[in-house]
Amino acid sequence: MHTHSLAEMLEALAKAQTAEQQAHQSIEIAKLLADEGDQPQALRYATQALALALPAQKGEAQYQVARMLFIDGELEAVKQAITQALAYFQAENQLAEVGKCYNMFGAFYTNTQEFALALSNFELAIQHNEASNNVTQLGKVLAHLAIFVRLAMPEKNIPLFYQNLLADAPPTRTAFVHYNLGKYYRYLHQNKQALEAFEMALALKQDHNIKYGLAETSYQLASLHDLNGNTEISYHFHLAALGQFLDEEEKKTAQIELILYYLEQSLADIEDESIKQHTLKLLAQATEMGFKSPTEHTDEQQEESTVLPEYKHEESTDLDFASRLKEVAQFEREMSAEELEKQYAQNKDIEIGLMWLKKRLNQYNNAWTGRKAKLKMYEDAKFMLLKDIDDQLAHQDIDSEEHKKLSAIKKELA
Repeated sequence: MHTHSLAEMLEALAKAQTAEQQAHQSIEIAKLLADEGDQPQALRYATQALALALPAQKGEAQYQVARMLFIDGELEAVKQAITQALAYFQAENQLAEVGKCYNMFGAFYTNTQEFALALSNFELAIQHNEASNNVTQLGKVLAHLAIFVRLAMPEKNIPLFYQNLLADAPPTRTAFVHYNLGKYYRYLHQNKQALEAFEMALALKQDHNIKYGLAETSYQLASLHDLNGNTEISYHFHLAALGQFLDEEEKKTAQIELILYYLEQSLADIEDESIKQHTLKLLAQATEMGFKSPTEHTDEQQEESTVLPEYKHEESTDLDFASRLKEVAQFEREMSAEELEKQYAQNKDIEIGLMWLKKRLNQYNNAWTGRKAKLKMYEDAKFMLLKDIDDQLAHQDIDSEEHKKLSAIKKELA
């Protein structure tokens, strides 16, 4: 599937003869610019589209305006823009688009910590998307819902919440809920339950031809089988995931390039000539599309909403959060980023600093609004931590083990 470049879209906009064509092209340019992270220009084109749009186009144009305002953290303006987009969609009887407005309202109220309102809007989004059979939007609702439950619910209540969502659920919702459960169990390192949940999600998606999230599901299964030492099964799931990712309209570069690395490193061990040829064909296709294997391998898993990689320690050191002393690990579970920052400022304990940095990164990764400010908070924390590590390494009385540990942390953060 050919994805038009920005240059091609701008050329088409210049050639557009009617207001309808200009509005359509401006909307598509706004979407592309938003995906590339150029929010100011995306908002400019979305606003331009709204001014040109015919009644049938106004809902989508207004929705794109709301999306840009949301990313920039303009909360009051966002609320008005979503309300207006919803009104446009309803006036034109565009029921397949109504659900995404309720989904954005759910995200909005999650950010303002009005969790009851958030949940009611997510429920409306599910109802509307199921009624209009909008599978892609339903998948996006369940992806946002996964973030919502982590922020709004005690951990012990999350499985019950998902079980309630499964009651009388159609196959599509069931598939997405099982995927969410798989991600939840992976977060808890309960890999057996995660594997079962992902297997159920994959079976439902294949049986009912659900394309949205299919590649991600195969990718999760590939990763789990790799962790369990099931190399041959993992290879097949990696191969399936690569083909599925390459067929998606929105390409996920991080996952694709990690799969390329895995397949390139494993290809020499494949004896089946037909599998080897299929692998080479997909590798060539990915290369032609501009993807390349990363220079260094990492096992980090990317969330749907993640932009920066999650900080993760090497298992060969004693830096893993799970292996820390009980009282130190308790800080991570119970303290906010702000509390950890104060704690770190008092004692300059690098382990506490790493927890603080991790929480700042999670705040950025899970944010729908104020992303620039949260990114700066993360970068400032990282700068301070690296400076303090350098200061400690400069002390002549530091022992060799401590020097080795601090050097390893510095290398990983740099």
